[in-house]
Amino acid sequence: MKIVRWVFFITIIICSYLNTLAAATPQYTHLSDYQTNITRRVFQDTLIHTHLYFDHDQEHIDSTYRWNLRAMDSVRVAFAILGKDSLQSISTIIIEGAASPVGDYWYNQRLSKKRAQVAEQFLHSLHGLESANIEVKGAGEDWKLFEEEVIKYYDRPNKRKLLEIIRSDASEAEKERKIRNMDPGEETWKYLVKNCMQDSRRVKIFVVIDISRVHLHQSKHIVQTGQA
Repeated sequence: MKIVRWVFFITIIICSYLNTLAAATPQYTHLSDYQTNITRRVFQDTLIHTHLYFDHDQEHIDSTYRWNLRAMDSVRVAFAILGKDSLQSISTIIIEGAASPVGDYWYNQRLSKKRAQVAEQFLHSLHGLESANIEVKGAGEDWKLFEEEVIKYYDRPNKRKLLEIIRSDASEAEKERKIRNMDPGEETWKYLVKNCMQDSRRVKIFVVIDISRVHLHQSKHIVQTGQA
């Protein structure tokens, strides 16, 4: 029993450390139907939640890009703990890739799936996941997240008109065409690509942990690692 308590206390300390890493992270309020269903399931158990980001039109993980190194190190620490703890195991992993609105819709759909698959390979390299239920999804262009980026990062006179286009019922391709034609030389679009689409090019990772309830009757912990 002493060993069990010791392992539990070490886990709590590490979880607290990982929570501290993510304390200053901006949060997005929007959840897709797919993410809402995920949330209903994962909140039943301990959750590791992180993001990996990709440069424009890239599908490989660059550890030097944005907060990727911090996120990757945090996942390594969490998996190392799980590998030594007989009371915890990974039950489910959900990996959802996304792409920015730049370019062809179907190309971005495929790109988002490739990004999710690359993230899956990274997780496999860290931990034996044979018994885990792994769900890999390409969400394509995330216009809702793009809208939130515009609200937060875009501060130009035509912001109201821009948001009207983004919130319209037009297709993704039509929205892009209208934004490109807002001014000569596609200045608004170029600004958006450079300053307001970084968060859209990412993979979201949920790792659901199954904790043995035989020895642990403590409250559950949600760990957000390296998120941005």
